[in-house]
Amino acid sequence: MPPLVSHWITAVAATLPPGMRHEGRIRQWVFGCCLSGTCDHGQPDGERFQLAAGDVLAIRPGVRQRWFVTSQVPWKVVSCTFDPRPHWLPWLEFPAAAPGFLRLRLPGALAHEAMRCFERACTASGSGSEDAQDQTAHAVEAALLICRRAAQMASDAGDPRVRRALELQSEDLSRAMGLEELSRRCGVSIPHLQRLYRQHVGSSPAHHLATLRHQRASQLLRLTDLPVKAVSKAVGFADQRYFSAWFKRVNGESPSRYRQHGLSG
Repeated sequence: MPPLVSHWITAVAATLPPGMRHEGRIRQWVFGCCLSGTCDHGQPDGERFQLAAGDVLAIRPGVRQRWFVTSQVPWKVVSCTFDPRPHWLPWLEFPAAAPGFLRLRLPGALAHEAMRCFERACTASGSGSEDAQDQTAHAVEAALLICRRAAQMASDAGDPRVRRALELQSEDLSRAMGLEELSRRCGVSIPHLQRLYRQHVGSSPAHHLATLRHQRASQLLRLTDLPVKAVSKAVGFADQRYFSAWFKRVNGESPSRYRQHGLSG
């Protein structure tokens, strides 16, 4: 079996303020996931696209890129830069967002799994241990496998109205999109949309939204230093006390306690 370590790999988490912009190119592959905020991304003088929370992006080596944080809140991203092992290359073939840029939106459960992999990659990359490269590569490979599975699921026959509804729900968790608006934008009645969710997602739209909010809140608490009040607003809760009570009911511990355990772990 070939050694797990790739030629070179690193992983970092970054919080980039509204309005920040950058242009340049990186000689290695870039593979990352957006935690929150939105960013206008793509070629400096070519095709552009939007990155939102839940999007996974891969950029081919040497591609010139320009990005600009468009949201009113910071753009939070976890990214890995690496020379891939040869068998990783087919797993990096996500749908093309622009020449050289590959984008994939992960469904809720897979997004949670992938974020844990990215988190492990960042921890390993910054550990300074002798096997840091091996551990980082292991975590990145696991994230790539999750993305491969999601890409295969997306290519399977599915109802486009459900895919649209899932995209809408995950686009902006800071505002609550009601069932009426969701059904209208997907072109189906509320009862029919609920039936489609049960058939294709296995839960109701409300339950799926709650799952997305819990996963995103958990990620922000683990991977950022945002105040609990800001996390609450980022996932659609205007009242921090209500959010804290909800999070404790779902997770078994308060947001602050959950963050402490994440930092100590």
